[in-house]
Amino acid sequence: MSYPRTFLIPVVVAAMLSSSVTFSQSAVATASDWFVVAGTSDNCDNLGTQVDPFQSVQCAIDEASPGDTIRVNSGTYAGFEVNKALTILGPNDEVAPGPGSSRQAEAVVTSPVSIASAVDGATISGFKLSPSTPGGVGLSIKSNTRNVTITDNEITGFDQGIRSEGNAANFGDEMV
Repeated sequence: MSYPRTFLIPVVVAAMLSSSVTFSQSAVATASDWFVVAGTSDNCDNLGTQVDPFQSVQCAIDEASPGDTIRVNSGTYAGFEVNKALTILGPNDEVAPGPGSSRQAEAVVTSPVSIASAVDGATISGFKLSPSTPGGVGLSIKSNTRNVTITDNEITGFDQGIRSEGNAANFGDEMV
């Protein structure tokens, strides 16, 4: 059976349009959650899922895209640098530090944490920053950052708990 050309052209065009719409909908990016559990390896071979979590916060940061959330389990971790808009949550997110606090086991970061220059939109919440060797700066917020939120963290043992290089940052329920 043969069809006239005037019938085939609209059918082919309609098929092409419907497949392109489907493709564009599947290409929309959404924020992801990444997971970190303290381990003995700094390699980034794991997938960062709940079943196969990263073993360092920096691996999760390097893999994440702006807008993602990194969820860090209790344990001991090396310091890290946030170089994009991320939310990094320790196990005590939304639990203020201090006497009488109901904080659970901590995610303890034993070396400095920093937020790189020109980051717009980073949050760090629910950690304990406590150096393995006293001194230095616990949390450094570099120049030209915006929309930075630091909350529910306990920062002890550093010469300077938080250093902000002329930025507007939001601080809440910190114990320094």
